[in-house]
Amino acid sequence: MALLVLGMHRSGTSALTRVLNLMGCSLPATLVPANNTNPAGHWESRPICDFDDEVLAAAGTHWLDWLPVSPDFARSAVWPGMVKQATALFQAEFGTAPLAVVKDPRMCRLAHLWVEALDAADVEPAVILMVRNPLEVSTSLVVGNYPVDAGYGQILWLRHLLSAEASTRGRRRAVVTFDMLMRNWEAVVDNLTRQLGVFFPSSTQLTANEVERFLNPELRHHSVIPQGPDESRLRSWVAEAYRIFQRWALEGEDSGDYQSLDLLLETFDSVAPIFAQPLIASAEARQEAQKLQVQVDRARQEHEQAVADRDAAMAANEAVSSELNAARDLLKQQMDAERARLRAESEAQQSILELRNELAFAQSRCAQREEQLAQLEAQRAVEGIELEQSRVAVVEAQAEIARLAERLAETDAWVFRLAGEREAAFADARSLQLSLAQQTQNAAKELANARSEHERDLADVVARVAAAEQEREVALADNRRLDQQLVETREDRDAQGRELYAELAILTRMLQVSDAKTVALSRAAEVAQSSADEISATANQQMEQSAELAEMAIMSGRIVNSLARLPRWWTFAPKSARKRWEQERLRRLGLFDASIYLAANPDVATANVCPIRHYLEFGLQERRRGVR
Repeated sequence: MALLVLGMHRSGTSALTRVLNLMGCSLPATLVPANNTNPAGHWESRPICDFDDEVLAAAGTHWLDWLPVSPDFARSAVWPGMVKQATALFQAEFGTAPLAVVKDPRMCRLAHLWVEALDAADVEPAVILMVRNPLEVSTSLVVGNYPVDAGYGQILWLRHLLSAEASTRGRRRAVVTFDMLMRNWEAVVDNLTRQLGVFFPSSTQLTANEVERFLNPELRHHSVIPQGPDESRLRSWVAEAYRIFQRWALEGEDSGDYQSLDLLLETFDSVAPIFAQPLIASAEARQEAQKLQVQVDRARQEHEQAVADRDAAMAANEAVSSELNAARDLLKQQMDAERARLRAESEAQQSILELRNELAFAQSRCAQREEQLAQLEAQRAVEGIELEQSRVAVVEAQAEIARLAERLAETDAWVFRLAGEREAAFADARSLQLSLAQQTQNAAKELANARSEHERDLADVVARVAAAEQEREVALADNRRLDQQLVETREDRDAQGRELYAELAILTRMLQVSDAKTVALSRAAEVAQSSADEISATANQQMEQSAELAEMAIMSGRIVNSLARLPRWWTFAPKSARKRWEQERLRRLGLFDASIYLAANPDVATANVCPIRHYLEFGLQERRRGVR
């Protein structure tokens, strides 16, 4: 069995359907969700509502039309297909439910279609006509933003009730008023059981409590004080129909009223074409007015939203201003800290400059010492020449010894002694060479100590040269003494010459050996001199490199110090502007000219790098030209 609830929109069909559901009747599978017009729920099938709209459209009408559905629609070729679709739709929504409740106000004008569809599904329909005061219905439609006025709403009410009654006459049915449902729902359920022969499976106290909670009187927004129909407010045919249905709800259906209802329906259908066009035009005008009202409401909402957005934006702006003030205070603190840091860096730079000045002074002192060392080296070269001259004198003295027979032994001893001294000098030179090599290895770490040791070694060499000079003087004195003795012993020379001839040959050979040793010693001295020259050149090169490094450090410090003295706001300027202003500042100070540097170094211009950074990192070290 299926309970078919038929009634005009806003007549309480949703409330009755929910009560029957709480009493044990099955609802459709796909419900229309609740909304603002019916917050308690519609309790009707969404697919069935859509199908009813399609059927009305196929019949050339719609739910807001108060004209009758053409009787030819039920005799047309599309009717059987509509019945089959309704049958299949009912089975899909309710399945094999033994007691279903079906509700859609559109069914009032399509009741004959659904009765036939339920018969085809082998489901017995039991019809419930839901009646509410047409004044309440029309008022509810107007307030609910339906495109109708009060009079039009009453005409719609009449069309729905008369069509539903005529299409279900002869079927098992009952009439329920909205007032009765709200005042005494239990009596309504009892009347349905008695009139329809339906027994509800969930008739318990728990169900009663839930129904009481559901039928909240506050949901009834529009009510009229119960009284008889007011002929001055209701059209006569609306009032007559309402009286009949109200009496049926209280006393039961009376077949004696069928003639009155048929006459009322016939009269209503006959006059409908006369008022159709004006009412349709009025309805269309109301629809257009409703659309305009919707647009006005939407515009008002958009305006209110814009005002709210503006207020929110102003609040956000105030919040941003507060954040900016806080950020400004924080930035001020950071700038103060940065100024303190820059002052500390400036003091550190001043200390660095002082240290660099001290380094330059120390390097100047080193240069002076190097100059003194060069002078000593020159003096040593002169003394070497004199030493060579002494050697020549010694050779001459040895030649003179060859002519002196009696002094040959003494001369030979003197020659051997001189050879030993030369060997000692050679050993000293070798020792000096090793010492200088060691000093060269340590020169990078302890340049001052190396120079000191070098000066001491030079002093030793000078002392040795002085000693050699003294020996030369002694040798010259001996030569003078020997000359004197030679004069004295000239007479004895001839006699002794023959005896010493053989010994002279031996001495000559020994002298040749001594000359060879002397040549070797000279070469060793030259090697030692070359080593000393190399050490001196290395020291000079290191001094030059130290001077170059000091010069590069001073130039880098001047450039960095010049850029560090820029104002704090400099860092907030655009990067291109900062780069241009930095280059112009260095050019005016005569420290660096970017245009000259890029023109002189095409590889830097091609690489598209910062010329200042390249000059500091590579240009100074590679001695590239950065100024005129």
